[in-house]
Amino acid sequence: MSGTNHKWCLSIALSDAAKLKQLGIKSADNDDVRREKVQKGIDRLLGMQLSNGGFSLWDNQGPEEYWLSVYVTDFLLRARDQGFSVSSVALEKAEQRLLRYLQDRNAIQPYYSAVLNAERFSIQSYAGLVLAGQKQAPLGALRQLYQRRQDAGSGLPLIQLAIALEKMGDQKRVDALLKQGLEYQYKHDGYYWYADYSSELRDRSVIMALLYENKMLTDKLPELQIQLVDLLQQQSYLSTQERNALFMAARHSIAQPEADWQASVLQSQQPVAELSNKTQQTYNLNDESILKGLTVASTAENPLYLRADVTGYPQTKPKPTENGIHVTREIFDLQGKTPNLNQLKRGDLLVVHLSIWADQRVPDALVVDLLPAGLELE
Repeated sequence: MSGTNHKWCLSIALSDAAKLKQLGIKSADNDDVRREKVQKGIDRLLGMQLSNGGFSLWDNQGPEEYWLSVYVTDFLLRARDQGFSVSSVALEKAEQRLLRYLQDRNAIQPYYSAVLNAERFSIQSYAGLVLAGQKQAPLGALRQLYQRRQDAGSGLPLIQLAIALEKMGDQKRVDALLKQGLEYQYKHDGYYWYADYSSELRDRSVIMALLYENKMLTDKLPELQIQLVDLLQQQSYLSTQERNALFMAARHSIAQPEADWQASVLQSQQPVAELSNKTQQTYNLNDESILKGLTVASTAENPLYLRADVTGYPQTKPKPTENGIHVTREIFDLQGKTPNLNQLKRGDLLVVHLSIWADQRVPDALVVDLLPAGLELE
């Protein structure tokens, strides 16, 4: 996965130091150093281009990565538009390969896929969007893809196809696709290898960035922001792609002017704190105060979105949970007996045995077994 991480990091690097600072991202590099590193990254990416114009993960001799080929082409075009040096010959070959993807889904032949139609639709929609940005997406191919919109495995490719059609002058199909993409209900009852690295958080973040970028459905953006906040609350970790997608959404969001707002925090109808977009206010609550309840009253004209985070430590250990994958842990001493974990002494050695099984095929999985405090790997 290092290859994909490398490409995503280059996407972030196209922002200057001022934007990164606004988003709370610390960087020791100034803009000149960052541009130099991006240029080196571009040269490295071009070294992974295959003879047919697609891209591989590690060099120009590996298997073709279809979705990443579209992503890299998208990145290279954006880099060129920002003044970086990108080979016109390499770009032309990449664009021709994307055109082949768009016009012939059989050109997309992944080595494994549990959802082949959805994978092809995702790759073709993204290719159509990138080509439409250069006015090179044939309308006939986009309309044929529209006829297969039921193949979509997430909302993002529907939005990408809608924007591609809009860019190529076919407004007739755009509104229905945008509505379908925003209302897409993600399913979480299966484990698949998505070659487009799809997740609900990643997809909705990219959708938000695309709508900002193309000035579409601006009235839906506040609702999308709330969805992203809710999704973030459910995540225990973020993939590299999810982090970058959130970055892209936030980069567009902070560029919008913020209206002034004010609000009062009330307890038993008495104000205890004043909030506004111009000041920061900290007010500490004990358990008694929390039980009494709080009210936030806004005096702003525009809607004010409130998020309350409560942290604490449970008094009892959580119950085991499972979601299609089952894990049990056994701990033994060196004699194969079960030790008393409440009476461990310095120098004691333990063996941890994990049993893992699944209710269905899981092509890719990662097992993380955290070390308890005070223990270290031998």
